[in-house]
Amino acid sequence: MDGITEVGVDVRFNRPGGAKFQPDLVAYREREPVLLIDYESPNSSDARVPSKDVEPYLRWVVEATSPAEYVILTTLPDRHCPRWGIWYSHYRDTLRHTQLGAISFVKIDDRRVMHVRDVGA
Repeated sequence: MDGITEVGVDVRFNRPGGAKFQPDLVAYREREPVLLIDYESPNSSDARVPSKDVEPYLRWVVEATSPAEYVILTTLPDRHCPRWGIWYSHYRDTLRHTQLGAISFVKIDDRRVMHVRDVGA
């Protein structure tokens, strides 16, 4: 992205009595967050992603001065796998009726990388 001036790691966007949101990486342009990234490994890419990542972002962005793009990078297969308790289709089912706005998912499945603009569609 052009114009990125700073990058923050594990930034807390907490508002008193309001939204609490903490992405892994934040790219800033002139002190405004423009890109937020969370990486969910196989151990954390589970049923909690909608409640742990998506919902806090949606609460935070309501009060943000400008909506930053939010990318959730997951490493789950698109099929049942005994090593993981949940798989990517769970997000599709859980978020089907959620307006995700500026949220994108990037899914790495084995050796394939897939960008999913609106996982809830």
